[in-house]
Amino acid sequence: MWNVELKPEIKRGLKDPDRFAKGMGYAYLGMMIVMCGVVFMLFLFFARPEHVLRPSWILALGFIIVGWGEYQKFKGR
Repeated sequence: MWNVELKPEIKRGLKDPDRFAKGMGYAYLGMMIVMCGVVFMLFLFFARPEHVLRPSWILALGFIIVGWGEYQKFKGR
């Protein structure tokens, strides 16, 4: 989803720049999913406060994707 372009001086310092860029894309996607979950929880807080914790799985999914992206970045260094 995210097209990450690295500067040439950054690419030279990395072992696998394509994997690093792919990891950054996954991390950005995961952060976007987490923020959508937070906005959904905020909406529920005002509409139906008793159901505010139901979309917690969206946050967990987003954090798992962020973790996978950070792992990809770590392996690409």
